[in-house]
Amino acid sequence: MTSKTAIRTNYFFCLFAMGSAFPYIAPFFKETLHVSNHELGILLMVRPAVALLGQPLWSMAADSFGHRSRLTALLAMLSAMLFPLIFLGRDLLSVVMLIALSALFITPLNSMNDTIAFDHLGHEKRNLFGRFRIFASLGFFVSVALSGILYDRIGLKWMFPIFSAGLLCAAFAIKDVSSKPHRTSIRDSGRALAGFLAKRNVRLFILAMMISETANQMAYMFLSVYAKQLGANNSQVGWIWASATGAEMITMFFMPRIIRRAGLKKILFFGTFCVLFRWAPFAFMNAWWQLLPFQLVHIITLTFVYVGAVIFMDIEGSPKIRFSAQAFYSTFVLNGSNILGSYLGGEISQYLGYPALFLISGAMGVVSSAIILFWLREPSHGHPPSDGLPVSYIPPQTENI
Repeated sequence: MTSKTAIRTNYFFCLFAMGSAFPYIAPFFKETLHVSNHELGILLMVRPAVALLGQPLWSMAADSFGHRSRLTALLAMLSAMLFPLIFLGRDLLSVVMLIALSALFITPLNSMNDTIAFDHLGHEKRNLFGRFRIFASLGFFVSVALSGILYDRIGLKWMFPIFSAGLLCAAFAIKDVSSKPHRTSIRDSGRALAGFLAKRNVRLFILAMMISETANQMAYMFLSVYAKQLGANNSQVGWIWASATGAEMITMFFMPRIIRRAGLKKILFFGTFCVLFRWAPFAFMNAWWQLLPFQLVHIITLTFVYVGAVIFMDIEGSPKIRFSAQAFYSTFVLNGSNILGSYLGGEISQYLGYPALFLISGAMGVVSSAIILFWLREPSHGHPPSDGLPVSYIPPQTENI
């Protein structure tokens, strides 16, 4: 198996595993533990909270000692073994502890996978990242499209072995991928990361993404529960998630061309502004199927923001801290947003209701896009390549990677 095939296979099975479990975990807790929205918000906060503490350790290990593919495979195997233990929890405290244990190894996987892909692509081909990431979208799409139908027949508890099987396949695919990471000492890595975060453009970007991703997480965390309240079964919950993921694959494929023509700033602006149209209409729905058309806005809010953000971090950073930069974004932006989104979503839905939750999420997207529009600059690499080509340059022959 070539490195390119292995990376794509790993992406597919890793997100297949996550698609089989994460959209259904909130309904599982609701139906088995009978928790309130307030308690559900606490449970959903555990995984990103653990990541906030543990992921920096994995980032230093990956950048300082190399062997990123082997470390990623090890984490995937440990996650496959530990995640099913959540099923054994019978009260709120025991479930919190089991989620925390598994989260320590699950949460770095996305950043590790993205970093391995960037290592393989190199500087000149980084805009083609979407051509790899589309296989993650495909894995998630296949999983959510089929798993809901399966769970209606055999029960939500089967998400745990399916999740494990997916991650074991991902680990097998990625374990032997060769890469040439830039090894650097922990001290030098820390200094480089501090200099990276001192950039005004990076700080503005982080602020905008924190607001946007908190808005998205507030809505995502309670989407499945809301759909069930509107009358959806597990199969229909799967269709709701699959419609969004299927749409994102369209723009994921065309992202290199879109970025080359529009630039990252415009990509990030449209991605965050469309959060308004992604979530605010949910406040006025009275049947689950009415959510489907607005799930298609995911074609912009996920792809533009996710791909735009990881490329932004790669451009503004340097190869020496490639994983540290991605891990910082994942740890402090995405996981911080998950924590805030889970807590705020639980409190808002508990006391103000779901319509208020989705209206507030949409409004936060507008705030984020305003920061990008008026203050963020187009990113520029601090370490230009020796050939003198601009960062956005993509050689024509790389289009078919």
